[in-house]
Amino acid sequence: MRKLLAHGLLALSPLAWSAVPPYSLHLVDYLQSEPLTSAAIYPGQYPPAELSVEGGAPAVAWLRTLAPKRVKMTLSYPGPHEHDATLDIGPGSYASASGALPVAASPATFQLHFTPGGSATVEFDLVGLPNFVTLGNLSLPFQCSSIHTGLGGDLGTRIYLTDSTPRGTGYGNQIPVWTDVLEDACLWATGRTGSPACREYITKGLFYSGYATYNGGLPPEYFKGPTGGQPAAFSLSTWSTNKLFQAVVGDCSDMACYLQIACASIGIYMSLFTHTAYSLTPNPHPIGIWTNLLCPIGSDPSVPWNYSQRVWSFHRTASYAGSIFDACAAPWHHYDSSIWKQPVWSWPNTSYWQNQVFSWYYGLVAGFFPPATAGPVGHTVWLFGFGELQ
Repeated sequence: MRKLLAHGLLALSPLAWSAVPPYSLHLVDYLQSEPLTSAAIYPGQYPPAELSVEGGAPAVAWLRTLAPKRVKMTLSYPGPHEHDATLDIGPGSYASASGALPVAASPATFQLHFTPGGSATVEFDLVGLPNFVTLGNLSLPFQCSSIHTGLGGDLGTRIYLTDSTPRGTGYGNQIPVWTDVLEDACLWATGRTGSPACREYITKGLFYSGYATYNGGLPPEYFKGPTGGQPAAFSLSTWSTNKLFQAVVGDCSDMACYLQIACASIGIYMSLFTHTAYSLTPNPHPIGIWTNLLCPIGSDPSVPWNYSQRVWSFHRTASYAGSIFDACAAPWHHYDSSIWKQPVWSWPNTSYWQNQVFSWYYGLVAGFFPPATAGPVGHTVWLFGFGELQ
């Protein structure tokens, strides 16, 4: 008998009194769920059912909704007797990242008819899942019994609830969606609904994740620009492995790409921007930027000495509808000059870059380099991205 532990179907147990071989759980399919993959099998894809003769998916990804979800299960009978049986399902619970919730099957009781060596299939609604983004483990016990034999067990599995349909090429390549990414995105955005809140909390989640650290301005570790006729790519398999050891070290390109990927996994659109500078006088020409005080990802933004001004030739962020989301660094100041000390979300593009308040320039850029001089700096933005995952 197949036995799935942490993120899969729980062990099944035949009734102790049975002298005839017990029923077997032949199929469990959480219907209309999203196709899944992971770093362990990519570019392969998990089977659509959570338990079947072809194997099973380790989890379920569903769009959050008020409507119940549909579940299908098949029980097989290996014995010689034609007979009727009773199947009782639930009640159960969903241990989400935002707290435990009661769930139930509707209907919860079925009368089954088995022929010798035959099977019986039922479908039911799963009622009680929350209408917000989250993740957690479902426990849904069942008991099938008759005068001949029986089987008890749990239909539980890992369930991810997304805000919308995961996004594909150009917006994070999350079709099929990676369970490694859902573990991040659904945790960071747990309890949230709607794109604005999800973008904010995923940006903060990545910055405060505890597993990612800025590489000090070295070339990107996971984002690979187009070379030799090959499209740009992002090494999501390596990122997913390294995060297990809290060893993700990357630059702004890496952080912006993963921010887009994490948002895409729960159906949130994000674009990727490259920000560069040019001199405004006497003639426009490319220059370096001298930033305001920043605390890089991997450092505690509440500690003053974790902030410094940096010299960059460019910077990369995520963006949506003219607003900037930056999980790579936390500015000491808001662009309006108030104290901020958090990663950036929903800052207008122009103000994010630079905003003059009295005699100082707030936002990302204090001035130009060389030399490090405060003052107005021209701003150029263009899209970048990746076409493949590795």
